[in-house]
Amino acid sequence: MWWNQTNRNERLQPILSQSVFSLADLLTHLLAIADEASDLARAFYRKSHELEVIRKGDSTPLTDADTGLHHLICERLEALFPSLPILSEESEVAQLEDRLKWPACWVVDPLDGTKEFIKRNGEFTVNIALIANNKPVLGVIYVPVTKTLYYAIVAEQKAYKTILEKHRVAENELFASKDAMSIEKENNETIKVVGSRSHKSAETEAFIQSIEQQGKQVEIVSKGSSLKCCNM
Repeated sequence: MWWNQTNRNERLQPILSQSVFSLADLLTHLLAIADEASDLARAFYRKSHELEVIRKGDSTPLTDADTGLHHLICERLEALFPSLPILSEESEVAQLEDRLKWPACWVVDPLDGTKEFIKRNGEFTVNIALIANNKPVLGVIYVPVTKTLYYAIVAEQKAYKTILEKHRVAENELFASKDAMSIEKENNETIKVVGSRSHKSAETEAFIQSIEQQGKQVEIVSKGSSLKCCNM
């Protein structure tokens, strides 16, 4: 297996070292993959009313869009790093004991927010991340409907947001200051709670009530998919 041969895989070393500069080129490849997957997602979205919806073992929905994006992303990632394992929402994965031994892997949710996709509210995303030594290294979140791209390299300690129009993000554009996301300090008396639009739970309601009992004001933001994190 590849993890017994890493001393002969020079392309893997920049990943395991988590160098910002060596990872920048890899990030541009991931952005291109996410962009291509989002093109396919938009094509499925235009005919979403025609797609067959089945239920997985946990009762969550699955469509041809989920599996189509899964296959495309996995093919592109395998071409980029043939020996790097892929942990995808739509694939059969190795047992937990084996996964814990992986020094690195891709983590993919090809279509995060399938319920929102089916409802046609646009709140679904394409998610790709790289994990090495049990820690996140970099990640990409693409919103196909708005062509909004969120991405980050952990060692860079900043997250970026850009709107793709007629070009893809080039390596020299990755960390443009205009695209850096900032966290604004808000009134300490107001707590923003971001939750799933389609998966509300009793636990969430209890959490909100516990905050209100402390005399805090609560602002509830309902979003689908990983947009919950992006729109904080």
